[in-house]
Amino acid sequence: MEAADLLVAIPMAGQVESLNVGVAAGISMYELRTRMVLAMLTERIRGSLGRDLSLTGRLIRDAFDHAMREAAGLSSAQLIAMMVIAAEKRTSATELRLDLGVGSGELDALIAPLTERGWLTQDGDGYIPTPAGEQALAALWPIHQQIEQSLLADLSVDERTMLRQLLGRVQHNATALLRQR
Repeated sequence: MEAADLLVAIPMAGQVESLNVGVAAGISMYELRTRMVLAMLTERIRGSLGRDLSLTGRLIRDAFDHAMREAAGLSSAQLIAMMVIAAEKRTSATELRLDLGVGSGELDALIAPLTERGWLTQDGDGYIPTPAGEQALAALWPIHQQIEQSLLADLSVDERTMLRQLLGRVQHNATALLRQR
């Protein structure tokens, strides 16, 4: 018994055939092994890169969403769309979908309030910012910076630089992995 990996006590009443003891022991070992694997998986899932990045991304989006909704009734995705379009001066719908990670219907739903406010105009298959949109973005930019500073408050300048570099490397590796498939 000292050399055994695991010891299992199987309570039994009366005389039981040795085959039943073997079957019961096998079932108990299987159940114990399954529980051990599930416990290990639970730990690994909780500590996985995908879960950590997903949770962090969601929390960051929620922080930006809350601030943008309070300030202008916009989502963070709408602000990002405005930032991308304003930076490029004209952005195609295809490029914008890729940058935002959304489909056609989602993009239309994101852009509609911005065009209704007169912040964007459609230009063929793309969008361009209006002067009113550029002014709105300039007014919202300090809020964006404030949220970003709050999110990174506990990080030194070097740590912030390192975080961006590490995220860039992970993004590069993920892009390379997707190209292989």
